[in-house]
Amino acid sequence: MAESLPESLEDTIISYLKGQEICPESDYDEAKYKENAEALVGEKVKLILEELLLKVNKRVVCKDRYQNLKTWHNQYPLFDLEDFFPDFCVDEDTMRALSFRESLLVSFLDNSDETGASVVRIEGDSREVVPCAVGSLCLNIQMVDANQPEDRPTPISSEMMDQQIMNTVKAARQAMNSANNVGELDNVLKEKLVQYEDLLREEVRANSKKFIVHLSSQFDIDGQNSGSRVTAWCDRNFHTLEEKRTEYIREVGKECITEKTLYVALQRQKYYICHTSNQEGIEERKYYKLTKTYNMICEGANFLLMRYLAIKRYTGTFELSTIYINGDMCRNIYVRHKITRQLE
Repeated sequence: MAESLPESLEDTIISYLKGQEICPESDYDEAKYKENAEALVGEKVKLILEELLLKVNKRVVCKDRYQNLKTWHNQYPLFDLEDFFPDFCVDEDTMRALSFRESLLVSFLDNSDETGASVVRIEGDSREVVPCAVGSLCLNIQMVDANQPEDRPTPISSEMMDQQIMNTVKAARQAMNSANNVGELDNVLKEKLVQYEDLLREEVRANSKKFIVHLSSQFDIDGQNSGSRVTAWCDRNFHTLEEKRTEYIREVGKECITEKTLYVALQRQKYYICHTSNQEGIEERKYYKLTKTYNMICEGANFLLMRYLAIKRYTGTFELSTIYINGDMCRNIYVRHKITRQLE
């Protein structure tokens, strides 16, 4: 007669475990099953399954609680520059090195002025083209303290956490033989969750310093005046928390200024995007999931990253994404070649 097949997944697991030479650490009464070896094996298997289920439930509770705390503490699954730079670290010394103000004059080289006459500088026997200034750029990065208010209410009270633990282990409680074991499990769970929250709070305190980025530029080409303004709020991992970007142009013969703006803000598990244009008369609002924007770096954070690469003298290639003024996303590829100097 053929052997009957197990009727359920639990029977399948028990059939498998019966063939394994394993024994749980939990206590059981061997005298009770002295004359029934099959029942003794079944009891061992049940204890193994109960222990596994409790461990799984414990992990589920801790993982869910940990993810909730990460969300509340604004620890989002955004890009990690350690994936590109194994030694990436922005401590307070590096933050100070990145925080300074600079003004740049933007010019182009041409051999003629507005009238078409040649513009050169003659020194002795040498003749060189004179740079023509067309605009300027001012970039100011500041390091600021961003500690959370002490009176900010906690998201989950201890009573709610206790209830969450009890609801999760309710099914596992029925499988336990001793009430003391269940109480011990509750204490272990609570202690573990408190440790997770303490670690997250400590991480928030350690990363309380943030960057404020201000950028202002203005250009005048062929009689047309244009420029941009950027104000950004970034953390030390170069993630954009909030940014407002404005680009404008005053065309020749027109009284009004054509202006476009982009506002980006990090919210719960998403980025909020708002684009406006006075020429087109539009105001678009939309949300991007973090699965789409996890590696997005906006304009202010981009200046931070460029300064960091210069300080660390990085050479190599890596790719992130960025966002146009109209709210569309695009690829953003960084390439830095190694410079070799030839000794004369």
